Amino acid sequence: MSEEFFFRGVMQPKLGLVATSIVFGLVHLPFREFPNWKHVLVATVLGLFCGRAYQKTGSIRAPIVTHALVVATWRAFFI
Repeated sequence: MSEEFFFRGVMQPKLGLVATSIVFGLVHLPFREFPNWKHVLVATVLGLFCGRAYQKTGSIRAPIVTHALVVATWRAFFI
């Protein structure tokens, strides 16, 4: 939840959707190993979807739910 509050609520209004999504992806660079470029790409795409959900609804709830569902699915099928 804190990631979405920070990225959607603080950064996205200042930097825009694409830049915030790229930064969101880069924050995930050290996930499991360094550098994990595959995870950066997945996180960047997730950032685009979460950011778009935030733009469409104007609420932080939509990207939080989107993020949680993607992480749960990822863990269920890929870890």
